[in-house]
Amino acid sequence: MSLLRRTALIDQVITASGHVLLCGPSGYGKTVLLEQLALTLPGAVLITATPTDTVASLLERASAAGTEHQVCLIDDAYLLPPEEVAALLKIPPTLRRLILVVRHLQYARVQLLLQKRQLTVLDAADLTFSLEELTTFQDGMSPHNLMNQTLGWPALVNIRLHPYGDVDGYLDDLLEEVESHARELLIDVATRDHWEAFLLIMQREGQLASLLGCGFPIIHVGGQFSIHPAMRRHLQERVGLGIENLRQQDTALKDLLDLTGRLTPDEMVTLMQRFFAHYGEDDSEVLEKVQLLSSVPLPSLPPHLRDMYASYLIMAGQQREAEYVLLKQQEFGTDTSRTYILLGRLAARMNKLATWAQTLQLARERAMTDEDCSRYYGYLSNYYVRCNRYDDAEQAAEKNLEYALRSRNLSQHFSALSNVAYARQMKGNLLGAKDAVLEGLELAEREGNRYVPQVVYLTFQLSEVLKDTGAFDEALDLIQRGLNFQQPNLAAIPYLYNTRGLIYLEFGRLDDALVNFEAAIDGFHARGNVVGLLMPHTFAAYALYRLGWLDRIAEHSLALRDVVSRITASSAEYTEPGAYLPLVDGLALLARGDPDGAVRALESIALEGRLTYDSVLLATLLAGKIRVAQGRYTQEQARLLVEILNARGSTTDVTARMYRAEFEVVYRACLALNVEPERFHRILEIPEPKLATRPVYPLHLLTLGRISLIAAGREHDLNPAYAAYALAYLHLKSDWKTADSMGDDLYTLTSDPRRNAQKSMSLLRQLLRRLDPEVERTLLSPKHDPRGYRVESSDQVHLSADVDPYLGAHYSPQNPDVAELEDLLSRVAVFLPGLPDSAFAREINQRLEDRTVKVARHLAEVYQRQGDVAAAARVLLTGLRFVPAPELGDALGQVLPELQVAARPPVRSVLQLVLGDGDQNLGDVITDALAAI
Repeated sequence: MSLLRRTALIDQVITASGHVLLCGPSGYGKTVLLEQLALTLPGAVLITATPTDTVASLLERASAAGTEHQVCLIDDAYLLPPEEVAALLKIPPTLRRLILVVRHLQYARVQLLLQKRQLTVLDAADLTFSLEELTTFQDGMSPHNLMNQTLGWPALVNIRLHPYGDVDGYLDDLLEEVESHARELLIDVATRDHWEAFLLIMQREGQLASLLGCGFPIIHVGGQFSIHPAMRRHLQERVGLGIENLRQQDTALKDLLDLTGRLTPDEMVTLMQRFFAHYGEDDSEVLEKVQLLSSVPLPSLPPHLRDMYASYLIMAGQQREAEYVLLKQQEFGTDTSRTYILLGRLAARMNKLATWAQTLQLARERAMTDEDCSRYYGYLSNYYVRCNRYDDAEQAAEKNLEYALRSRNLSQHFSALSNVAYARQMKGNLLGAKDAVLEGLELAEREGNRYVPQVVYLTFQLSEVLKDTGAFDEALDLIQRGLNFQQPNLAAIPYLYNTRGLIYLEFGRLDDALVNFEAAIDGFHARGNVVGLLMPHTFAAYALYRLGWLDRIAEHSLALRDVVSRITASSAEYTEPGAYLPLVDGLALLARGDPDGAVRALESIALEGRLTYDSVLLATLLAGKIRVAQGRYTQEQARLLVEILNARGSTTDVTARMYRAEFEVVYRACLALNVEPERFHRILEIPEPKLATRPVYPLHLLTLGRISLIAAGREHDLNPAYAAYALAYLHLKSDWKTADSMGDDLYTLTSDPRRNAQKSMSLLRQLLRRLDPEVERTLLSPKHDPRGYRVESSDQVHLSADVDPYLGAHYSPQNPDVAELEDLLSRVAVFLPGLPDSAFAREINQRLEDRTVKVARHLAEVYQRQGDVAAAARVLLTGLRFVPAPELGDALGQVLPELQVAARPPVRSVLQLVLGDGDQNLGDVITDALAAI
C-alpha cells in the first residue's frame, strides 16, 4: 500500500467520540491507516485479530503490551464472529477506546451506537484517495485520469502507478476470495447487467454480509450499495461483454422483475413510479411491463398505473384482462379521461363504432390536462379515419399535435405526428404526410433506441408515402432499416413486409412479392392483428393470379372470408373488408373461368373513403381489362379510373405506370375514349424506373469460444445453439448435405443424429425467416429439396464466420502481415465449444491447433531474427494458451535464457505444466507469464 500519510483521516479519528470502525473492502488502506494511528495516538496498542479470538483473548493480548494502553487498534476484526464484534462495541469508550478494521456494518448495536453518536465510521468513501492526495504522486499520470480510472481506490491507484502493476490480476484475486456459488451468481449478473437487483436480493436474504466480508469491492454510492465500477467492467470483460454499456431501460425493468415477490406492494409501487417517471411510458418490453404491473394487487396500484396497466394489456392482445382492469377503475370511482380512451380502443378493436363514439365523449368530458386533450384528439382522429371522414380526421390530428406539444410528452408527440401523416395520406396529400413523418423520425432519432416501436411505425408510414411517390429505392432502404430491429411485439413489422411486397408486385417480382405477403400474414397472426390480415391475403391472391398459380387463390379466398367473418361478427357497420374481399372474389371467379362474375365482383369494391387503396386501383384496372377484352369499356369506367388516380395524389401517376405492362390495354382504351388523353399518353410513355442493386445483407457467425450471430449489424443470442451448429456446418462444407450426413458429422455420439440434424435445420429456417424471409429464401436451399441442405452466399446475402480466416492463408506462415497474424493468434479459441463430441467440431479444432502451432513458431522465429526475445516468448505463450503442444514448449525453452531475469520464473512454471509437472491451471500461469514479460 501507499506510504502516503493520511493526515486528514488521522485527525478525524483523533477528534472522533467513542469507538471507530474503519470499514471498507480489500485494498482501501485500512491496515496502513491503523499503523499510522498506532504511531500517532499516545497510549495505543495494535493487535491483529484471528477467527478464534474472543473479547477476553483480545483484551488479554492488549493488556500484555502494558496496562497503560487506553486505545486498542484491532486489525482484521472482520475475521471475528459477529457476536464478538458486537461484544467489543459494548465496552465503554471511557475504559478502553477501540478502533476496529471491518468490512461491513452488519453487526448488532452498530446502528444504535451511530444514532447515539457513540460510534464513528470511516467507510470506503472516506478511505479513498482524494484528488488532492493523488496530486502528490509524481508519476506523470494526470490526477483526474487516475481518479476516473480508480475512483480513488488506494490499492488500484498503487497498482496503476506501479510499472509492473496488473490490475486484472488483482481483481481476479479478489474474485477468487468470493464463495464459489456467489462467484457464479456475480458472473451471471455481469452477463445480464442486473447489479442493483442482485445486491438488493443479497441484502434481503442475509447474504450480503458474507459477500462484503470476503473483501469484494462493494461500496456506497448515492446512499445505495454498488459494485465498484472497475470490478463491474472487469467482470463484464471476463464474460466477453466488453466495456460496460450505459444502463438501459430494459436492464432496469429486469431488475424490477427480479424484485417481484420480495418487496411489499407499497415498495413495488414506489419503485414502479420511479421507473416510469424516469423512462416514461413507451411501447417497448410490453409483456415484461404487463408482468411487472400484474405483480401488485390491483387495488394497490394508483389510478394512473391502473390505466397504464390496461394500456399495456391491450398492446399485449389481452383485451379481456384490460377490460376487467378498466371496469374496476370505474368501480373504484377513479376513472379518468384515459380510462375511456382505453375503453374506446377496445370498442374500436371490436368494430363497435357507436360505443367508441360514446367513450370518446366521456373522455373529452374528463380531460383535465394537455396530455388528456392530446390523447382525446388523437383517438378522435382515428375514429374519423375509420368513418372515412378524412377532413375531420386531419383537423383532429392537428389539434392532437397542438396539445401534444403543450404536454411535452414525447410519446404523445409521436402519435400526433403519425395521426397527421395518416390523415393527409388518406386525403392524397403525400407531401404533407411525408413532412409530418420526417419530423417524427427526426425527433425519434434524437432519443436513441427509447422509442423503437414509434420509429418502426413511422418508418412504415414513410415507406408507404415513398412508394406512392415513386421513390422505390428509398422506400426499400427504409423498410430494411425497420425490419432490422426485429423486436418482439413491434406492431409495424408485418406492415413493412406488406409494403415491400407491394413494391415488388409493381416491379413484377412476383415470387419476391409473395414471400413478403406470406411473411406479413405470419406477422399479423403472431400479433393478433385480424384487421391487418385483409391486406396481405388480398395481395398474395393477386400475386398468385399473376404467377398463374390459380389453384392456390382459393386458400387465400377462404382465409380472407374467415378474417371478414371475425371482423364483422361484432359489428356489421365496419365496412373495411369491402375494400379487399371483392378483389379476391373477382380473382377466384377468373380462376374458375367466369369473367362476367369477376367483373361484377370487382366493381362491387367499396370506394367511399378508400380511393387511395392499392386494392381499389387493382380491382378497377382488372375489371377494366376484362371489359376491354369484351368490348364493353365505357367513359364511365374511364372517368372512375381518373377519379381514383386523382385521389392518390401522385403527380406522375407512378403506381398506374408501374402496372403498365399488365394494364396497357386499359390506358389505351382511355385514350380511345378521349378521357384525359395527355395523362394516359404520359402513363404509357414515361419509362418505368429501375431498382438499384440492393445492399448486401451481411450475416456473421461467431463460433470461436462462443456462439452468436450478427445480422445486419445486430447481434442475436442463439440459445439453444442448434441453428448455429447447422449454419456453421453448411457454411464450411459448402456442398449439399443430407440429414444423415449432417447428423453423423455434427451429432456423432448422440442417440438420434438424424433427428438432431433435422431439428437443427428447422430451427435454422425459423431463425433466418425471423430475421427476414428473403434471407431464408436466398441463403438456404428450398424445403424438401431431394439433394438435401445447402447454404450459399450471393449478391443479396453474404454469410461469413469468425473461423473463416483461420482456415485459409491468412492464418499460416505464408501471411507476410505479422501484425495481422499475431492478432489472429491472440483471438483463436475452441470452435463450437458446445459440441465437444462432434466429429466435425473435432476436425476443425484439430486444424486450428495444427495451424496455431505453425503460426506461433513462425512468429517466434520472425521476432527472434529481429532481436525481440520478449515478443518471441509472447507469441509462444499465446499459442500454448490454446494448444499445449510440446514443440511450442521446446521453442519457449530455447528463448528462456535470453529473457529478463524477472520473467524467467513464471515462464519456467509454464514449461513445467506443459511437461505435465504440476497441478496449477495452465491458462492462469500463462497469464502471469505474459504479464511478467
